[in-house]
Amino acid sequence: MSLETAAGTVAEQIRRQEYVEVYAHHDADGIAASSILCHAMLRAGIRFRLRVRQEISLSDLAGDVAYLLCDLGAGMEDLPRDVMVVDHHLPLSEGEFHANPRLCGIDGDRELSAAGTAYVVAQKLGDNRDLAGLVIPGIIGDGQQMKGKNLEIFNEGIANGIIVPDRGLTLPGRDMTERWYMAMSPYLDGISGAEERITAILDQSRDPSQGDNGLRLDTLLSQVVLEAAPKTTAASLLSVYGDTFHLQREVIEDAHALTAVIDACGKTGFGDIAATLCLRSSHYLDRAWEIARRHRGRVIEAVRTVHTEEGYKGV
Repeated sequence: MSLETAAGTVAEQIRRQEYVEVYAHHDADGIAASSILCHAMLRAGIRFRLRVRQEISLSDLAGDVAYLLCDLGAGMEDLPRDVMVVDHHLPLSEGEFHANPRLCGIDGDRELSAAGTAYVVAQKLGDNRDLAGLVIPGIIGDGQQMKGKNLEIFNEGIANGIIVPDRGLTLPGRDMTERWYMAMSPYLDGISGAEERITAILDQSRDPSQGDNGLRLDTLLSQVVLEAAPKTTAASLLSVYGDTFHLQREVIEDAHALTAVIDACGKTGFGDIAATLCLRSSHYLDRAWEIARRHRGRVIEAVRTVHTEEGYKGV
């Protein structure tokens, strides 16, 4: 069965419902996937409730309602056959309503995420091409490649003015200081979480004749390399600058930033706030950023502790 056919089968089952219980995995891909389908259901006049979970059990699916699992469910062998699944993980369930790239000969690790699969299903529910931007957090969050079906959706988004590709810093943050302060992936030894050192590096990189608040980006990147290189891999240093994506319809336009914020909210128990952002409400935007900052700060502190202990042991 082709992915288009599977997506159409799931979409038709969704269309038959008056109300759907939606469960989403708590990472960026799962939250983006569920939000894409919630947008599509809202436009189709289908009521729903969305809940974000790290995992689910059969007891969560015991009600007499329609269930839709996003980035969840594929690995549950005993899943009820009428449960709808939109996933990209190894499929063990055999229900009729299962859209999964792996069942269609597509690499679910690298070429299509749950968000991308949800986008294909959403197109079967109506004209939802404006949701292409929400596929990008699935690609970034799951470390996928811009190839195959991912590339097809990406190009469609560009053609429709939904996604604008660019080059620049890939670090999320509301300003230049926060971008380096919250650098978690990659972790930059001596810079991540070190606000005073970041301020000093930014001061050393200023040139009033330049744009971007007087910062010379080449000088800044050189300073970062000099500071972090002794304990940071070359791949990590190279990854701070690269392909970026402007999502023209989303409340956080920078794709790397949107991915980081919704992932942090989802993994710290604020999946509702993450979903709100993906549903294009900016009401909790400031709170979401603060959640992301605290979450990343805790992770960075844990990494720094490990590095210190390794250094003490001479590792």
